[in-house]
Amino acid sequence: MNRLLTLFIVGMIIVGASMVILYVGKGTNHSQTETSTTPTEQFVLQHLLRQNGAIRTNFKDKDEGQIALSESIGLWMEYLAEKEDAKLFKEAFHTIQDHFLSKDKLIVWKIDNGERAHTNALIDDLRIIEALFREGERTNHKKYISTAKAMSKGILKYNRQGDDFVDFYDHEYKYANDELTLSYLIPGAFHYMEKYQLLSTESLKTIRTFMAEIPLNNDFYPKYYQVNEQIFHYDDIVNLIDQLYIAIHIERFGLTTDELYEWLKAEFYKDHLLYGRYDGKTKERSVDYEAAAVYALAIIYSLEKKDHTFAKDLYEQMITMKVTDSDSIYFGGYVDVPNVSTHSFDNLLPLLAERKLMNEQIIN
Repeated sequence: MNRLLTLFIVGMIIVGASMVILYVGKGTNHSQTETSTTPTEQFVLQHLLRQNGAIRTNFKDKDEGQIALSESIGLWMEYLAEKEDAKLFKEAFHTIQDHFLSKDKLIVWKIDNGERAHTNALIDDLRIIEALFREGERTNHKKYISTAKAMSKGILKYNRQGDDFVDFYDHEYKYANDELTLSYLIPGAFHYMEKYQLLSTESLKTIRTFMAEIPLNNDFYPKYYQVNEQIFHYDDIVNLIDQLYIAIHIERFGLTTDELYEWLKAEFYKDHLLYGRYDGKTKERSVDYEAAAVYALAIIYSLEKKDHTFAKDLYEQMITMKVTDSDSIYFGGYVDVPNVSTHSFDNLLPLLAERKLMNEQIIN
C-alpha cells in the first residue's frame, strides 16, 4: 500500500512539473511573439517579403509584384538594425550578397523578374552601408563590416567626381552621371567611412560644408545639384519626401533646418494633414493625396528635432491610413483596401518611424 502511494505521489510530481514547464514554455513563446513583431512588420513579412529575402514593391499579383528595389531592402535593413533583430538582419544580408551586390561592390537599384539593373542608386548604397556598419559593430559581425568597407570603396571610386558625389554608376557602360539628388547624402554612412579611414576627415568636412550651404528658395530646398555646372536646381512642384530627406540628413550633420521645420509644423496644424506635393512659389498643396511615407519621414524629422509632441501628433494621423481591423488579411499594412493596392515604401518607412517612436518610448 505504501509503495502504491509513493508511486502515485511521484507520478503526480512528474505530471505537475511537466505542466509547469509546458506553461512557462508557452508563455515565453507567446511573449516573444507579442514583443518581437508589430502588425505592420507582420504585414511586411506575410505579404511583401519574398522567398529569396527581397521585398516586393507591391502585392505579388500586381504589376510591380515581381519588382524588388534596393530602396526596399535598404529600408528593411535600416529597420532591422534599429530594432536590433539579428536573425532577420542576417537573412537580409544574405539577400543583398546573393542578389543585389554587383562585381563593383555596388547595389543594383532594381531586380525585375530576376533581371538585374546595371546601375546603382547612391542613397540606397549609403543606407545599406550605414546599416551594415551599425549592426556589425553591435554584434561584432566582421563580415558585415568588411562588406560595408568594400561597398564604401566602391562608392568612393565610382559614385564621385572630385569632391562631389553623383547619383548612379552604370557598371555595364562604365558611366557615371553628373547630377547629385540632394536627398541622397546620408551622413551616418560617411561618418562610418571616416571612422574606418576610408574617407578623410577633410573630405567629410567638405561634405558637411556642402550640406550647410545648400540655398533655400522660399523655405524649400533644391532637388538636385548639377556637378559640372555647380548649379542647384529647384522644382516648381516640390516633392515633400525629397524635402524631408534633405532636412533629416542636414540635421544629422549637426546643422539646422528651422525654416522648413517651422513651415512644416504650421502646414500640418492647419488641418492636421500633410500632402505629397506643394507649389514651390505659393506653398499651397498641389495634390489631394496623403502618403504614409510622408508622415513617417516627418516623424523621423521631428525626432531629429527632439519634438516629441509633434512626432506623436504626426503618428496619430499616419495610423489613420493603416488597416486596423484585426480580421482583415491586410491587418497592419498601409493598404488601399478597395483597390487592393500598396507600396513597399509606404509600409517600410512607417515601420521604421514606429520603431523609432518605440525606442524613444513615445509609443508602446
